[in-house]
Amino acid sequence: MELVRLGLERATTAQEAVSTITELVAAHGQWGSGVPGRSIEQGAYDNSYLVADPREAWVIETSGYRWAARKIPTGTYAISNQLTIRTEWDRASEDLIDHAMAAGWWPTSENRLFDFARAYTDPSTPLQVSHVRLQRSRHLLADAARNGKIAFDQATRVLRDHYEDTFLEGPYFTAALPDLMTLCMHDSPAGFTWGNTAGSMIMVMPDTPEQLPLLWWAAGTPCTSVYLPIFPAAAGVPTGLALPDAAVVAERPEDVTTASYDAQSYWWQFQKLLDHVKGDERAWMFNDRQPQVRQAFDPLQQRWAEELPDIQRDAVKFIQAGNAQGRKLLTQFTERCAGQALETCTNLVAEFEAEMLPTTASRSG
Repeated sequence: MELVRLGLERATTAQEAVSTITELVAAHGQWGSGVPGRSIEQGAYDNSYLVADPREAWVIETSGYRWAARKIPTGTYAISNQLTIRTEWDRASEDLIDHAMAAGWWPTSENRLFDFARAYTDPSTPLQVSHVRLQRSRHLLADAARNGKIAFDQATRVLRDHYEDTFLEGPYFTAALPDLMTLCMHDSPAGFTWGNTAGSMIMVMPDTPEQLPLLWWAAGTPCTSVYLPIFPAAAGVPTGLALPDAAVVAERPEDVTTASYDAQSYWWQFQKLLDHVKGDERAWMFNDRQPQVRQAFDPLQQRWAEELPDIQRDAVKFIQAGNAQGRKLLTQFTERCAGQALETCTNLVAEFEAEMLPTTASRSG
């Protein structure tokens, strides 16, 4: 994940970010632990990246020190824990094919078109989990893009998906007691998922100079959260969004300890809400309470979307005139939305806690 940060810090276009990330992969590899608290042997993995600016998008897929990158000129694309670049790419490691042949991953005697995913995918690692999830996201994105651009509510629908409208009809019991790997992921008592979705985002690129880049970010599982509008051009973000403090992060990922609840953290409040929506580890209350969460958050998010054009227009005017008030307007808008989201979250938690209190009867006489 450090390569994402370095790409953002060192590049101003998608192509520059592709160069930055792939040069670092080629020089240093990436086999440090990517899982807090786990050793390199247990927590290391190769990564894929989606890189976009307002003009173009790229997908980068890697294996150790080697990589392939493909430009996405139009349409939609999805990645999900497996290689997706097959026989067509625009940039790649110089020895991509030779290395695969030398390692015995690709036959040297047959004259066939080289397939990057086929060669570099470990055949001992099953793909049934990642491939189903990948195909579901591809299907939903393609369906949403039938009439052109994907609308905001369609994007949130993709990220909150539990296969509800398929022949599976969603998980057998509840989404929070999963029996399959869904896009909006929940921790499974059986241990086959990778935990809860920690957060999700929708990045909106500007079409014109009168627009600003906009990030819609949801803390925790998307189906029990709300997408908060955040502007990179703002003067800052609400304090609670930056917690827990980065100072608690160890120098080595394998030395990181499990974080604990922080009442000042925006993210932790939504994790607390998820726990209350479930009711307990068996998620007995989820099917009743999750619709209540949507009834509370969806109108709020709709109101923010309706206010957004006026806020953005006023901010752009100030920013183009060199007036710092523009960035302050964006910061204040996000702070107000975050405050409303937290108030709604807190009220929901209190409501669910009240439902769990035992009923006491008394009689005097």
